[in-house]
Amino acid sequence: MVLSKILKVHPLQQYLFNSNKTALARSNKSQQQQWDEQEVEFEQDGMRRSCEAVLLVHNNRHPHMLVFKEKEKGKKGEKLSLPGGRLLPGESDEDGLLRNLTEQLAVDKLQYQPFQVIDYLGCWWRPDFDDQTLPYIPAHVSKPKEARKLFAVQLPDKFTFHHSSTVEMVAMPFYSLYDSAEEHDPVLASVPSLISSIELALQEVTQDPSLQGQS
Repeated sequence: MVLSKILKVHPLQQYLFNSNKTALARSNKSQQQQWDEQEVEFEQDGMRRSCEAVLLVHNNRHPHMLVFKEKEKGKKGEKLSLPGGRLLPGESDEDGLLRNLTEQLAVDKLQYQPFQVIDYLGCWWRPDFDDQTLPYIPAHVSKPKEARKLFAVQLPDKFTFHHSSTVEMVAMPFYSLYDSAEEHDPVLASVPSLISSIELALQEVTQDPSLQGQS
């Protein structure tokens, strides 16, 4: 019998969220401009490799996932996305993911790495330069344009996140994500199913009110 890995999930109230101008800003270009840039990048470097982090907390013992929320340029509504992003040429999955988390959450000034990669959850593929992502490579696609890998990442029990002022960081409950591919990015909607292979150990509120990672 193979035992599942364990992810400790701490209460939402033990985390603080601050906007910080030194955190790496998300792109403010339109989606079409981003596709055009990715097409140029593809011609030069080949398929884009991206790694994204599933960061979990709980509120009243119900799992929530931390996501960035931002206005989409040229569109109505708001876009949800996971922390993380593209890898540099030759960069490993874990190194690239931790680098992106460090840049986007402005923890580079800390003397320790607060995040720990626990497990690989899956890969989604972008067949073309558009919004469609699939959990498989279609038979007619010989050169997918992007591979998006998801990883479960352990958070410290207390932390202050410093994110770009261009986004909010919010906790989305699993019940809002599950089976919501039409409303949200299907990759996000898949997380409650993908994470089920890991044992979620819901932690109690820590008595010590101090927070790690404060500036």
